[in-house]
Amino acid sequence: MGLLLLHLLLILLLLLQNHLLVFPVSGNVYPLGYYYVLLNIENPPKVFDLDIALAVISLGSNAMPLATPRDSQYKPNHNTLPCSHMLCSGLDLPQRRPCLDPQDQCGYDQQSPGPHPPPPTAGMLGLSRGKTSISSQLSSLGVTKNVIVHCLSHNGKGFLSIGDELVPSSGVTWTSLALKST
Repeated sequence: MGLLLLHLLLILLLLLQNHLLVFPVSGNVYPLGYYYVLLNIENPPKVFDLDIALAVISLGSNAMPLATPRDSQYKPNHNTLPCSHMLCSGLDLPQRRPCLDPQDQCGYDQQSPGPHPPPPTAGMLGLSRGKTSISSQLSSLGVTKNVIVHCLSHNGKGFLSIGDELVPSSGVTWTSLALKST
């Protein structure tokens, strides 16, 4: 037990020292129509596949994935935010519901904006510009800089990194996250 704890602390120290998180990416444009990462969530850890929601990729897909079974979806337990929490106001919602009772749950419905159903993953890894995105939250904690880098190959592999340690000095095309979805 002590050796395992020491290994975990060393890994955490390296992550914090490098200010970088890297996730292997799997998936493809066709036939799947989405890319995803695997993430351990909960205690004890369970592996969840999370769509990385790169909207550009989903435009060309004719895939019709099946819905994720309920037992494979992430179900938060006593860790929801009240609507009065500052992160709740950071959600980019088309229509904001009034917070009539400060203890009401902060929430929104995830809907697939396109003609295809959402990917059959357990959830989505938030990569938006808002305060609720994983990169914004890690940046506000001082863990990483608010930089998202992804590299996707033709064979369905790639990586997603949060932080600026893997940013090459040349050969990179930069783009800002869109202010509004189209």
